[in-house]
Amino acid sequence: MLKQKICFYIATASHLVVDMCCACLIAAILSASHSFASVENQPAYLLHSAFYLLLYNFCAFALQMPIGYLADLFCQKKQKKNTCTLHSDFDTTETEGIAAFGCLLVALPFFFLQRSTATASCYYLSNSVSVTLTVISAGIGNALFHIGAGREVLKHADGKMKYAGIFVSSGALGLSLGGKVLLSQKLPIRSFCVVLLILAAIALCSRHLLLCLPRKAPLTACCKARPPLPHTSCFLHWCYPVIFVLFITVVLRSLMGMILSFSWTASVPGIISCLLLVFGKALGGILADHFGIARTMTVTLGLSAIFFLLSQQMIFGMLAILLFQTTMPITLWLLYEQMPKYPGFAFGILTFGLFIGYLPYWFGIHTILQSPVIYALIALLSLGLLLCALRHRTK
Repeated sequence: MLKQKICFYIATASHLVVDMCCACLIAAILSASHSFASVENQPAYLLHSAFYLLLYNFCAFALQMPIGYLADLFCQKKQKKNTCTLHSDFDTTETEGIAAFGCLLVALPFFFLQRSTATASCYYLSNSVSVTLTVISAGIGNALFHIGAGREVLKHADGKMKYAGIFVSSGALGLSLGGKVLLSQKLPIRSFCVVLLILAAIALCSRHLLLCLPRKAPLTACCKARPPLPHTSCFLHWCYPVIFVLFITVVLRSLMGMILSFSWTASVPGIISCLLLVFGKALGGILADHFGIARTMTVTLGLSAIFFLLSQQMIFGMLAILLFQTTMPITLWLLYEQMPKYPGFAFGILTFGLFIGYLPYWFGIHTILQSPVIYALIALLSLGLLLCALRHRTK
């Protein structure tokens, strides 16, 4: 158990590093484009920035679903060839290799940043193909890491949702720190991020040495204890409706994150808003483990809806955001529960929902939904959908 906790901490810390470096890189590209854009070129700058953001989010979030499914099939194929292995988790090496390779893909674009500034180089600006390839590399690397590390966190969670909550919350903290790192003129951005990403890749690759240790049980006992795998063509079987309901819930949560706007936001430091997301996601898993999923969702989302109606007052708005985020680990765990042999695909479905929820913001139609009443309705609708999924789930 101690070894699994150490591996969990490595994955969580690596998640923070990867998301922080991705946020730093994308912010560097956008800030460099802005600094070189003249007044006449502002429309073109806005168009290019929107395109790069959409491309990155597609690669980093939407592609996790097919990547996760392929990773699951690959590991299952390896499992069929090693049904009598003496290792407790024989596919850990492969998935950690996926995560480590993702770290290296994210590190690659930093070699093209200028040493003299914290923004992207002029080469990027003069060659849109280079910028596009950089964004794609960072996005796919991010997706590979999340699938490789995320599926291992789910597999070794031992039925506890707190691990999923803490793991996903570290990414939110990393996204916030990415902007802070970029603004820090004392840090050598390129060296700092590359070193962190390489260290994360090394740590991830060494994790299997802790997990894949020989069992003390005899070979026959190991073989008998391993259940057969279901056929890949029917792994969803009858749980399509539950998965679809959970997917819609994730879309709503992503949409909420895009449309939230309060009169007091400008007076609150960005790190405070980030901590609300971090603690909300981590708190959701902890509460669900102690009080159960149904009670946790009912109380947190019910109070969240009430507080959203009062959200023009800063304290109530903050509490509403904190409580609404508690559904993140619960949704992820319920998805994984429906397809325990497909943890990567379950993780990918969730992130694909996040991408779909981002699209209204990209098209600029999010402003028509900015109302405390809409926020409260989304919270109540999310509660209804989650309770429906909980009622019809399979364990």
